[in-house]
Amino acid sequence: MMQSIHKKIKLLAGVFFVINIAAIGLWLLLGSPLPPDIDWRDPAGKAAKKSFVAKLEKLQADWDMPTEQRQRMLWPVVRRMAQEGGLEPATVMAVLAVESRFRPHAISPDGALGLMQIMPGTASSLGFKSAAEAMDPIANLRAGIDYLAKLKRKYSGDLNLALAAYNAGPGMISRHGGMPPFEETQKYVQLVLSERERFRASHQALASR
Repeated sequence: MMQSIHKKIKLLAGVFFVINIAAIGLWLLLGSPLPPDIDWRDPAGKAAKKSFVAKLEKLQADWDMPTEQRQRMLWPVVRRMAQEGGLEPATVMAVLAVESRFRPHAISPDGALGLMQIMPGTASSLGFKSAAEAMDPIANLRAGIDYLAKLKRKYSGDLNLALAAYNAGPGMISRHGGMPPFEETQKYVQLVLSERERFRASHQALASR
């Protein structure tokens, strides 16, 4: 009997631990001013909770919005930023389609953040001070475009290598003296190039909407 009770206590403790870790993760990733142990009953707590819930609702809305609608909304900004960065807009649209499907609050299992799926280490090197900053859609898009443009210049205009470095990291390009022999990276490059052709064919329609 006592062993059964102990098992139940351990199970409950595990559940509460997971819930607490999840709350902390949401707080950090969403940039909410709501610490996990805040008292939601006092005025400050109620305001923080309202902000937190609003961000969760926006997150849900972003995920529910059809991909084509997100695509149309982002196109004017992508076109301008890509041109300013010296990249073809269709290339950036293709990266967005493959990386995040145009979801501003996408977070990968590896921790890549936002529209351009910037890894935390890369985000830090690009000047972001927190995950919350890196999740800002416009800042994330600008940083990702600038980073891809920098990689393209680094590899003398070779977009294939720039995309491979964006996916696997510049260190892998240096280590292998070119395209890494990773199926995942090679498929990533081909998928982005394929998506680029699709956006090239449809960019006039996007621009007119």
